Amino acid sequence: MRDGVRLAVDVHVPKGLAAEEHTATILHMSRYYRSISVRGPLRLFLGFGIYPITERDIRERIVKAGYSWVDVDVRGAGASFGHRDYPLSAEEVRDGADLVEWILRQPWSAGVIGATGASYDGAAATLLLRNGHPAVKAIVPRFSGWDVYEDLFLPGGLQAKGLLHDWAKLTSAFDEARLTDVFGWTSSVVSGGVRPVDRRLLGQAFEDHKANVDLVALLGGVVYRDDTDPRGRHVTMDHFSPHTLEASAARVPIYAYGGWFDGALPRGQIRQYLSNGHPGSRLLMGPWFHAGQFNASPYASGRNDKFDHAGEMIRFFDYHLRGIDRGFTADSPVRYYTMGDERWRSADVWPPPGAVSKTLYLAPDDRLVNDQQPGTSSEQRSGSNGQRATSDETHGVDIYQVDEQVTSGSGSRWGLIVGTGNKRGYDDRREVDRRLLAYTSRPLERDLEVTGHPLVRLFLSANATDGAVFVYLEDVQPNGEVRYVTEGQLRLIHRQLGTSPIERDPTPFRSYRRADGRPLVPGEVTEAVFDLLPTSFLFRAGHSVRISIAGADAGIFDAPLPVSPLIYEVHRDGRHPSRIELPAYLSN
Repeated sequence: MRDGVRLAVDVHVPKGLAAEEHTATILHMSRYYRSISVRGPLRLFLGFGIYPITERDIRERIVKAGYSWVDVDVRGAGASFGHRDYPLSAEEVRDGADLVEWILRQPWSAGVIGATGASYDGAAATLLLRNGHPAVKAIVPRFSGWDVYEDLFLPGGLQAKGLLHDWAKLTSAFDEARLTDVFGWTSSVVSGGVRPVDRRLLGQAFEDHKANVDLVALLGGVVYRDDTDPRGRHVTMDHFSPHTLEASAARVPIYAYGGWFDGALPRGQIRQYLSNGHPGSRLLMGPWFHAGQFNASPYASGRNDKFDHAGEMIRFFDYHLRGIDRGFTADSPVRYYTMGDERWRSADVWPPPGAVSKTLYLAPDDRLVNDQQPGTSSEQRSGSNGQRATSDETHGVDIYQVDEQVTSGSGSRWGLIVGTGNKRGYDDRREVDRRLLAYTSRPLERDLEVTGHPLVRLFLSANATDGAVFVYLEDVQPNGEVRYVTEGQLRLIHRQLGTSPIERDPTPFRSYRRADGRPLVPGEVTEAVFDLLPTSFLFRAGHSVRISIAGADAGIFDAPLPVSPLIYEVHRDGRHPSRIELPAYLSN
């Protein structure tokens, strides 16, 4: 690099490429080892060491399609030298420009470059655009963050504590060659760690990595978007967030690519697509957790996912890098998977046209109703909420004592961003809902498709100056089973709304800046308006719609609990019509 730091690189070219032939190149900059050393006889099955932890199958398909592929260990990672002061640092982003220039000088380069990656690597691909290099013609960021604050570490202004600590542990294990700490003893049987360029240099590279930032120390105390580096440097999350790209840099065509259950990242992928504005850009949202490894729809017939991820990328890159149209222009720019119906749909815009707002109001007796119905009597709550709440029907209020131990678990959309355990997906949520404040509609008379960004409007008060609200949208089957659909959350000091910089932003905007923080006044009713994470889900006739409200998600979020017990009063009278607004597509 320009400052002398050396980066480890593997180059893959199509088999039989002649000396005079040139290829378009796909650049993949990785935080997670560009390739690993495979031990002994396992090489017969896994190849002789060129085996990255990410992208192997995709890379092979793309190279066979006629592209060159460049894998890079980014600065401070893998077999590369250097260190990182913060994720996706300015120096790391500038390395992208040096790498592009290096590729252009290679004999196999046609002078045209695309970039891709999943998770951190996808954000690195997006931030490559910050350099404004004209040779970079298209990118495919997959399952990656757009706004690092809201999409990744502080959704709704709440610190995703489990994710932060798990990711810090994971990246530290990579940087210090301790994969057994994360993947268990079997990882040492398969791998000898990162594959070096020169084994004699590897020790010095790892010595450099010891200066990498402590992620928990850097991010663990952040409350507001403009909170700065505790080491005294004027660095905020926005310094390493792709959403801060200038509009001119963001107009390279992108394929924003994500899964409905991938933490808060699907909202970010949609915003990235809406912010881009290039007519050749695409949006794809599938039924996946992080990295798109299996179909996570609760109504899928099986977990095996047949989707051709590599084929999608090849068609996109063929059109933008090589001018080959393999049906690309015939496709709609937006494609999304509707769970429950288990099929793909297409649209020309996001959100898809034709939605009507179906409003369901919170009502007495744990009900969601089509019309606002203020209560008329006072009674003890029962049913799904057990003894967790009481009602004052004279004033249309439900009183909820926050359960501090309730959790969505390691198999949730949050646990699977980094999680390496065996748990995958959501169980029947009946038992969880008994610990929450739950409201259920009557069985539907006809199918109801919800596609887009559900909106929650809650009127509530608390016995504290701060708190968190989690709202879960659920599908209740005729036999009583409860299936998770999506969720939203908000730290209540961040309830102030503003104006979004994104044209046609389908979600409420808030700055999350310190100047816009608004402590609660204990006992005073306030309105909290926030979106649930986007989804596409078909509620079948005979099923019911439920929303469940919590004040904590233990082990997943660091929800503020300034007093114990923390008590919420949820209001649902004529002056305070608490409700959910669903983007609905109704069947005939």
